[in-house]
Amino acid sequence: MITDGRSIRAAYLKKLKAGWQNYSSWMKNSPPSVLIERSREIAAVRACYDTLTKQRASKEEMIYLLRFCDPLMAVTHVYLTMQEDVLADVVFETVSVMQDVPDTDRQFALDEEWFCQDDPELRRAFSEKVERCWKQFCENQMDYTPLELVNRARKLEAARVSYIVLKGKTLPLECIQYLIRFKDPLRVVYEEWLADSRNTPYDCILETIYDTMEGSESAEERYELEEGGL
Repeated sequence: MITDGRSIRAAYLKKLKAGWQNYSSWMKNSPPSVLIERSREIAAVRACYDTLTKQRASKEEMIYLLRFCDPLMAVTHVYLTMQEDVLADVVFETVSVMQDVPDTDRQFALDEEWFCQDDPELRRAFSEKVERCWKQFCENQMDYTPLELVNRARKLEAARVSYIVLKGKTLPLECIQYLIRFKDPLRVVYEEWLADSRNTPYDCILETIYDTMEGSESAEERYELEEGGL
C-alpha cells in the first residue's frame, strides 16, 4: 500500500474525481423529471465533492476514504442520513461518523487495494497492551503533588488523548502493527506529539503516528522495543 502523503492525496483526488465524473455522466443521461426528483441528492453530491477536494483532508481521513470503491457516494449517503437528524453542515464531520461506526464498511463496496483485512487478535493484544501502559502511567502520577500535576497538565492531557486514539476501534491496522513493537506504545505517541514543534491539534494525533512511522530519525532508536519482538 502507498504510504507517502503526496501519493496518497493524488490517489484520493483521482478516486473522488472519478466518482464525480460517473455521477455527472448519470445526470447527463437522466431526464429532467428524475433530476428534479433527486435534486436533494444532487446538491449533496456536489457539496461533498467540493468540500472533499478543496478542503485539506488529514492523511488518516484520506486513507480511510480510499478503502471505498466510490468514496464520494459513500460520504454523500451518510451525509444525507445525518442531515435528516442533525443537519450536518460540515462534510468532514460525516467522515468522522463513518470512521466511528463499524458497520460502515459493510454498507459500501470496498477497494481491495486499499482495504486492509482486519486482524482481531492483533487488535485485541494491542488494546490490552495500551490498557496496561495507561494503567501504569496513571499509577506513576500518584507520586506527584497536586501542584506538580498542574505543571504536568499538558503531558497528562496528551497521554489521555493518545490513550483514547490508540484504543479506538478504527485505528488503522498498519499503525497497530508498527506501535505494538514498542514496550510502551502510549509513551511513544504522546511524547512524539509533545515534541511536535507544529503544535498539532489533539484531534490530529493519528497524523503524529504516521509522521513517526515515516520519520527520518528512527523512533526505534529513541524508545525501548518489546523484547523478542512481536
